[in-house]
Amino acid sequence: MPEDTVDEYLTFSLGEEEYAIDILRVREIRSWEAVTRIPFAESWECGLVNVRGAIVPVVDLRRRLGLADTTFDKHTVVILVGRREGERDKVSGLVVDQLNGVIAAGRTAIQDAPHFKSRVDMRYVAGLTESDGRMIILLNLDTLLNASGEVPGTAELEGEQA
Repeated sequence: MPEDTVDEYLTFSLGEEEYAIDILRVREIRSWEAVTRIPFAESWECGLVNVRGAIVPVVDLRRRLGLADTTFDKHTVVILVGRREGERDKVSGLVVDQLNGVIAAGRTAIQDAPHFKSRVDMRYVAGLTESDGRMIILLNLDTLLNASGEVPGTAELEGEQA
């Protein structure tokens, strides 16, 4: 019987809820900075930032998930995440309330997302896990950044590595 594969996830808060993304997708963590707004952008698209010469779109994760707005403060951070689009690596920024840390979770400890009405669009949920008595929602970055409302102009960071 094969051993349970363990993956690591970066955890963060949006309000009272705790979320996580695959740590292998994280390229960089930055403090909140002003963005260049884009006319007629979706409400969840904050705007664009320049990261070492690359223009990176920034998504307000609260709005993208349909959660209530909040004021950005000293704990607000932008997580730069990578994804593959065809032959190119793309990077987008996700605004979160605060970072919580890194957890390890075996694949057998991850449960499928329940199929019921919720505040969060369940297409964006990869699963649920528990850590130290806390329920953590694992996000699916591919659907989050690509499903009906793809983030336009997602930047390429040539030669950038995590």
